[in-house]
Amino acid sequence: MNVFMIRVFPKIPMVNSLRTLLFSAVSLLVIVTGLLVSQIVIRNYSDTLLSGVKARAETIAARLAMDAADKILINDLVAVQKMLDDQLHSEPALLYLFVLNKEQVLVHTFPKQVPASLIQANTEDRNMVKLMSESHERFMDIQWPILDGKAGVLRLGISEAPHREKIRHLDRVHRQMLTTFSVSRQIAALPDLNRITAFLLTTFNDIVACQNLFFIILAHDQKKVFLAVAGKLNLLADEIFDVFHETASRSGFPVFLTPADINALKLPDEMCSSSRMAVFPFY
Repeated sequence: MNVFMIRVFPKIPMVNSLRTLLFSAVSLLVIVTGLLVSQIVIRNYSDTLLSGVKARAETIAARLAMDAADKILINDLVAVQKMLDDQLHSEPALLYLFVLNKEQVLVHTFPKQVPASLIQANTEDRNMVKLMSESHERFMDIQWPILDGKAGVLRLGISEAPHREKIRHLDRVHRQMLTTFSVSRQIAALPDLNRITAFLLTTFNDIVACQNLFFIILAHDQKKVFLAVAGKLNLLADEIFDVFHETASRSGFPVFLTPADINALKLPDEMCSSSRMAVFPFY
């Protein structure tokens, strides 16, 4: 698949050395400040999410312990089992539930039996411990007393995976933002458009998996179309400006072109060899 990126300029920029120096300094300051602030935000967001997981698990455990108390006292373990099964199926993040009384498992939701190592993992007077499964999944084990411990304890396992995925997503966004700032800072230090496009092509070739990568630069004031490929900047025919502008204005990101769309661009033959092409407009 071929990929080209449309860069739209009000006019072709002329790089001034003083402006370059100031822009580089400000960009560096923004990157460093952004790095520090975003790390604090991610850490606080992570703590808030995991606190929410713990609070949700404790709410479930407290309610189940209260509902199970009378049933355990009259030895109606079938009703307790059904209650745990229903709760497990209604809460996707729950990994397991079991009731332990005097080191004996009364009911549980495991396919076979409760792992002995799990029973021993939370035996002290602690409400919660953080554990990791054999498949390296992080989860919290909550222990909740039933009738102040007289009827045993309820144990509950809840996965951290859905919440950690949100944290990973935020971290990816953060890294992309830093990459953008870093690229902008390096571009500002380059003397001309040829060097800028060559740098961008090298940078994006390391990121985007495609057969061919090139830039189309639209200069609005002059209604000119420039093709940047292999470190060279070439002027294309003026009449195709509107075609490229319409392509860059389409909704969706990226814009995927049909063979008819590709032919309408009137690009050099070597750039139209693929039947698939994606466009990433940026301004």
